[in-house]
Amino acid sequence: MFQLKMKDIKDLIGDLLKKELDLDISEIKSNIERPSEDNLGEFAFPCFFLAKKFKNDPKEIAKEISENLNKKLKDIDDLEKVEAVNGYLNFFVNMNKFTGDVFDKIERFKDKNKKGKGKVVIDFSSPNIGKPLHVGHIRSTIIGDSLMRIFEHSGWETYGINYINDEGLHIGKLLMAYKLWGNNKKLEKNPEKELLRLYVKYCKKEKLGVEDELEKSPDKEDNEEVKNEWATKALNALKKLEDGDKELKEIWKKIKKYSLVAFNNTYKKLDVEFDEIVGSSKFSKKGKESVKKLIEKGLAYETEKGAAIVKLERDDMPDKVVLRSDGTALYSTQDLGAGIERYNQHKFDKMVYVVGDEQRLYFKQLFKIFDKMGYEWAKKLSHVPFGLLNLEEGKISSREGNIVFLQDVINDSSKKALEEIKKKSPDLKNKEKVAEKVGVAALKYSTLSKEPIKNIEFSFKDAINFEGDTGPYLQYSLARANSILDKSKSKSLYDNKIEFSSEEEGLIKKLDQFDETVEKAKNNLNPSLIANYSYQLAKLFSEFYHSCKVIGSEKEEFRLELVKNFKEVIGKTLWLLGIDQLEEM
Repeated sequence: MFQLKMKDIKDLIGDLLKKELDLDISEIKSNIERPSEDNLGEFAFPCFFLAKKFKNDPKEIAKEISENLNKKLKDIDDLEKVEAVNGYLNFFVNMNKFTGDVFDKIERFKDKNKKGKGKVVIDFSSPNIGKPLHVGHIRSTIIGDSLMRIFEHSGWETYGINYINDEGLHIGKLLMAYKLWGNNKKLEKNPEKELLRLYVKYCKKEKLGVEDELEKSPDKEDNEEVKNEWATKALNALKKLEDGDKELKEIWKKIKKYSLVAFNNTYKKLDVEFDEIVGSSKFSKKGKESVKKLIEKGLAYETEKGAAIVKLERDDMPDKVVLRSDGTALYSTQDLGAGIERYNQHKFDKMVYVVGDEQRLYFKQLFKIFDKMGYEWAKKLSHVPFGLLNLEEGKISSREGNIVFLQDVINDSSKKALEEIKKKSPDLKNKEKVAEKVGVAALKYSTLSKEPIKNIEFSFKDAINFEGDTGPYLQYSLARANSILDKSKSKSLYDNKIEFSSEEEGLIKKLDQFDETVEKAKNNLNPSLIANYSYQLAKLFSEFYHSCKVIGSEKEEFRLELVKNFKEVIGKTLWLLGIDQLEEM
């Protein structure tokens, strides 16, 4: 078996270059990269930034350093040669030593869960009470869950918050709708659909009221600020709720109770958990106190009607309203209170909000307000914006009722998976249970494989496609590796030098990129880097599987070791994406 080593080859290259360049080791290692082509070695170091320091052409610098290093390589087994190519130093590794290093890193996965790197708080999912979890919510939910796993694997303490909007203007509309048309039996039977029915009905009445007002006064602008009796009633209901109206409070509690039941059923199927589920209303009081301080410090002003507005014009942003004229809290009011409470409670090193791209300006304003208030932790706040998820026939809108329930998507995806499993593996045990995991994997991967900022045109066909770049393909790759290991009777470990095939080399080099891929995903708050890496790794394993006989070959022990390490890494990537591992498919 390869001897385990505590220093990997990237560290070795860094140490060698430090002796030649007299630079800080962190600067050297940050510049070590992967070559764009296989024939350029396994690692590369650009010399262009050294031109000013050494007052020489980068090509000459690279040539001189390569000559010096090659003289030392006879005493270093890990590297075979160093080439100078167009201003780059290209390092070629000893594949036997390199493979030992890669397998060693994978062996040390168990050390990755040790905490101590810092604490991150992640705000994700965040649905509205009274509205259903629809397919549009999946991006925040799944991206946030994956980020939690990525930070945990990287040694961070994590704390996930589902910050539910339970006291916005939509609640005022729902309270009035329930008083007018509420049906307890329907609510108990199917809370998501009944609450949506009530909300849509009220919004339609409000829209008709706006149109009536515009007909009476055609000079008014056609926008949602036009008031009518339906809008006024909703605002009054919200004001009474904040003031403690007993009847509305009881209705609000009922709406909240049934919404949370529906939410939790969906989260359970997605295998998503939170450390805290909290309503935004909890922070209204604290937020109003913060607004008062902003006014006292001259950072905000009150309008004649009583609204509070933070001045942000000098910061190249529009001013931000942080309190309604009637004294009721806005999202911004509650978010101010929540941010302060979160830091007081957690003393976080990083706070991440996973919220749609349409709120990009809002979070810039919110973070700037915290900064103006003198909170140093404002620099630790990050927003992960994600693009829209549209239906094929148009944008999702809960006001119009044009939505696809997330629970329905999960169920339909699982049904499609079951049909495929019955065709391909009719003798598989627990087909229904496996199908649900495969269906969820298809849905999660179809979301996470896209960069968060990009828009997605959602279709069932794409979400539950089982060929190519999909979640089920990754699950199948792991199951295939597990099947090979189960069939093997060999328990010995190889202890000889190997002549590597191109398929073996390709797979080993890709395995080596796992750690740096996770680090990039963490630093960029972008799980798609891991999803895409997983697919590339699975493809290379497929090429190896079809080209290299494992059991019964002369290299059986080595290839079994390679399969075992592939299974370990692909399994870890699946966990980071929130996708269940399946030992059999």
